[in-house]
Amino acid sequence: MTLPPLVEAGTVVGPPRVIEACLPGSKGAPGLAAFKGALGLLAGCASRRVRAVLSGDGPVPEPWLEAVEKAAACARAKGKEFDPVLRRGSDLPARTSGRWAALGGRALLPFRAERTAALRRTLSGLARAGVEAVVDFPVAPADVSGLAARLKCLESLGTARARFTAAPGAGAGRAMTSLELGLSAWLEALARSRKSSGGLEVVSFWEEEEPDLLSSDLVLTAEGGLAWATAVRQQGLWPEFLQAAAPTQVRGCRSLESLVMEPSARQAWALRVLRPSGRDVWRDSVSLSLRLWGFFQKPFPGWRDGSENKSIRRGLISADLAGQDRFLSSHLPGVSSVFLFLRTGCVNDCVFCKAKPSEPGQSLAEVSARLKAGARVSRRKIALAGNEPLLQPDITEVLRSCRKAGFTGVEVMTSGTLLTGPDAASALRKSGATALALPLYAADADLHDRLTGRKGSFNETVRSVENARKAGLKVFVHANLLKQNLGALSRLEGLVLREWGLPFAILPIRPKSRDSMNLAYEELEPSYKEMQAAGLKVSSMTGFPVCVQRRIQGPAVLDPGQLADSVKLYLLHQTFVKPVSCLKCPETRRCLGTFREHLEAHPDDLPLLAL
Repeated sequence: MTLPPLVEAGTVVGPPRVIEACLPGSKGAPGLAAFKGALGLLAGCASRRVRAVLSGDGPVPEPWLEAVEKAAACARAKGKEFDPVLRRGSDLPARTSGRWAALGGRALLPFRAERTAALRRTLSGLARAGVEAVVDFPVAPADVSGLAARLKCLESLGTARARFTAAPGAGAGRAMTSLELGLSAWLEALARSRKSSGGLEVVSFWEEEEPDLLSSDLVLTAEGGLAWATAVRQQGLWPEFLQAAAPTQVRGCRSLESLVMEPSARQAWALRVLRPSGRDVWRDSVSLSLRLWGFFQKPFPGWRDGSENKSIRRGLISADLAGQDRFLSSHLPGVSSVFLFLRTGCVNDCVFCKAKPSEPGQSLAEVSARLKAGARVSRRKIALAGNEPLLQPDITEVLRSCRKAGFTGVEVMTSGTLLTGPDAASALRKSGATALALPLYAADADLHDRLTGRKGSFNETVRSVENARKAGLKVFVHANLLKQNLGALSRLEGLVLREWGLPFAILPIRPKSRDSMNLAYEELEPSYKEMQAAGLKVSSMTGFPVCVQRRIQGPAVLDPGQLADSVKLYLLHQTFVKPVSCLKCPETRRCLGTFREHLEAHPDDLPLLAL
């Protein structure tokens, strides 16, 4: 069966609306009135994600900084994610850096191989000021021959973030294969080194952007007009763009949407406008832009699993605590915790996952630095997540640091097997932990142990639950629905929900890449028909299509209070899709949808996706 068109659902919000302006003192700088007007259009546009970019190495004048602060407050009051960026090659002045950090502002730094030492100093200075920095690494067709050397220079920056952008030039067809092979080899080596040492992160995997040359970014000109960014930046190469579409004056513009084109429409328009002399370079440049963009959209071992939600990765996992707080307010107000992600190994070797190698975990100094943003966070709860946070060295000190940072609730997501000692749970409680989130896959020890890949894990979990409850910790229990435990979930729900009286949730499994799972997804995930035929007597399913849940458990809807915040994150950090027909369903706003991989494995489930 051929699948119908599928649309991404959940928290994925797509590329941002972007307006860039040069700072006063730079060539092409607009006036303050035009800048304020452009920010007002940005804050009031239809997109949920907006970005204001200031370019130039000079100081940010007080009126300009105030205008950005007001626009940020206005956009966030409307539920938007406001992203202020300074495009510069130097440190921020001290009087600006604190306020920029408080805005959640970032710095975008141009990469030049001959200036890596200066770039490292700038990165260090911005880090001390609390401003996240991203290194902009441009790639043009002519760069491919020297790519390896440039990548080594980029890697020498150490712990940093970098994004790859396409630059114009001729010869993309000859260059792209070499470029992709070179990038793949470099990324594979970098991923192996990152497992033990952290280091460089390539954010191109997580950004919801458009191909660079075809993006809908706008530039505010010196005359107070808004124009397509590529037309302004590349007017020396392709002057026809500005000749065909002059900038629209801010004072007469009512909406940014009239200035926006989808990439395919922009490409068709550009080919109509360009003279023959410029078309070949344009085609080569766009080809590079599309291929580079496509390269980073695909899952890549060590960097991105295709099941992971890019919005969650960017807004929560890769963000500091203040950034998480803003993202949650805009996108996931039902999640009451921010998150501290700890780098550790695994205890179990579950069938739907694979045991992660042991890692040393963060130092207390690194944890403390991460928690510094706690003072700017409205949420007073924090959740510790990772493979197994209780393997973190000095976990009790980490918990104390969370409480010292002002968090009154500290949740720990754990395998639930490490609290069998008589005093282990009490030590966590005394150090500041208030809740645990742990999995149980069956009420039968043999089945649970087979699914976790470790004999004795069921009995360890039961003892840990008993000890945690005695210590006064709140305990949340969850299970993944699998072919292997489908007939055991009713009894498991009875054990947890009715005998123990604990919160309980039944979740779908994430369709990870094959090398991340002990068993393939299609060997684990039952069809919706199989779920319905199994005669499940449960009321705790969540994260499945609403229509499927309703057929199995009737009108029962899981109370959000039954879910730990770390489990909500696990559930939402997946790329859900819906058939276009589902968008007409009255429940579509609260229904997450399903997975592309589920429908590929079980195409006969498609007719069931209807109320």
